[in-house]
Amino acid sequence: MIAVYIDKDIGRFENGIKYTFDFIFKTLGYEFKYIKTTREILSNDILIYYGVVHPSVYEAYEIIFRKMMFFIPFESELYDFKTLAATKLRNNVVEVESEIPIFSTRIIENELKAEEYRGLHYYSFGYDLIGNIFFHLNNGAEEILHDEGNNPFEPYFEKPFVNYLLKNLEKAITQAYGGQQRYFLIKKEMWPAGEKLAVAVSHTIDSLKKWDMKSILKSTLFNFLHFYKVNYIFQQSISIAKYLLTNFEEYWTFDTISEIENEKQIKSTFFLGVEDDFFDYDIEDEDLSGEIDKILNRDCEIALLAPEHSLREDVHGSHKKIISSISNDTKIGVRQQNHSYNQVITSEFHEKNHFHYDSSQYHSQVFGFKNGISTPYRIYRIMASDLQDEVSINAISNHLEIPLAFSSELLKLSQFKKLPYDKAKRIVDDLIENTKKVNGLFAFDITTSSFADINYCEDLFSYIWEKISQEKSFKGTIGEIATWCKKREAVYIREKNRRLNIYFPYSFERFTISIIGDFQIAVIDYNDAEVFGDRIIFRNVQPDTNVTVILEAVDNDKERTIE
Repeated sequence: MIAVYIDKDIGRFENGIKYTFDFIFKTLGYEFKYIKTTREILSNDILIYYGVVHPSVYEAYEIIFRKMMFFIPFESELYDFKTLAATKLRNNVVEVESEIPIFSTRIIENELKAEEYRGLHYYSFGYDLIGNIFFHLNNGAEEILHDEGNNPFEPYFEKPFVNYLLKNLEKAITQAYGGQQRYFLIKKEMWPAGEKLAVAVSHTIDSLKKWDMKSILKSTLFNFLHFYKVNYIFQQSISIAKYLLTNFEEYWTFDTISEIENEKQIKSTFFLGVEDDFFDYDIEDEDLSGEIDKILNRDCEIALLAPEHSLREDVHGSHKKIISSISNDTKIGVRQQNHSYNQVITSEFHEKNHFHYDSSQYHSQVFGFKNGISTPYRIYRIMASDLQDEVSINAISNHLEIPLAFSSELLKLSQFKKLPYDKAKRIVDDLIENTKKVNGLFAFDITTSSFADINYCEDLFSYIWEKISQEKSFKGTIGEIATWCKKREAVYIREKNRRLNIYFPYSFERFTISIIGDFQIAVIDYNDAEVFGDRIIFRNVQPDTNVTVILEAVDNDKERTIE
């Protein structure tokens, strides 16, 4: 097991540090524990020491003797944003392995230094990997830069660089295990059958009604003033003519979406607004009610599109009840209209109203991963007590954040101009490839209005799904992805003397674990399980199930690497 020791000199940041370690190892799928003294380290444990002062290899030997230890240096400014000036942030962002950006005031001579001494295996990181992850989980760059622009991380947004940092740590640990027959780790794979990535598609119902007499007159005047935009005026004129002659609303795109999703067997999530004053549709409209019934009959999900003013005004409770009544479900997700979000206030409303997940986080200016994150995570609500040696209560959210990597809204460069189709496909290709490299989640949103506003939207939707279908991927609604992550997190693995006890509190169609180290599986006391090398896939697991797995050492020079 991984044992984490946090130096007492950085104890005032302990809440934030533990939140970050929780995110790291729960995302990677490893059991871990916090220790106060080295006497708590067991024979199969490795130590991760997080502190200010870098112990020498001789000092490390005095700490842990003939075991394995990793040291990660601490930088306080990554936790206390008020002490980090914008200029200093911009001037101290450097690249590490895989061209990943990190903040460091240290000169990094070795990203990871390996040393051996009298049976001790000692590895030292040259930068604060933990602090950099905390910084991005908590929107550090935006908190410091505000609207100043020139974000030093912006050139890297196409990469999920936080998840790359997780992979760097995992790679260091697992490669250190090569040939170490007294050590092994058990990994809960990120997705049910060890898939390379997960995929979730959503449709924000942003607009359904385009034309009435007022909007027609307004459009006619607008077209007159912009007579030189020939293609745009032609498209608008055709749209108005269709509406006047046939009552056909181009923004009513449910049939188009349904046709594509039925053909490709896609289950998606639709975000629906319920407050008439902020949306151009009424949920009590008979036609809309009929469409919602069709959506639910296709096993798709209905979630709440919270109005923009709910950024700072808590109307979520009553709106959630309406969506729950419509969908006949109690696990309700939420997305803020126009992705308006405040990390402190809005997240508190979402937590107070017990949402299953939030999916508001995405970059509104560029394609890519919000804060470099491509996996679900929980919000850490920073409280003043965190910096006063007091204990914060309920600082970590129960609901999950499901970040978006791609939104069709960014294809609309202006009212008159759209991103070229070929460029949109290249962006999608890069985002999917980068998601796959970190075993992440590719969540993308195509708004209902985009199928009317963007002439290639249907083709792009089909292209994305065909691209995804070429990969081994876990597909589901956003709600299903959130449920899987919470259930996976609850699976507990206890190890003792090469004997594993795995407890499944919930049911699973499939669940995969991997063995890290020079060990093989000798015994599994569960009938519906298959072994593939160092992996076990459990199938049809019932709630409240205990499984025992016994390992035995193998004599080879195998070295496991993380792809």
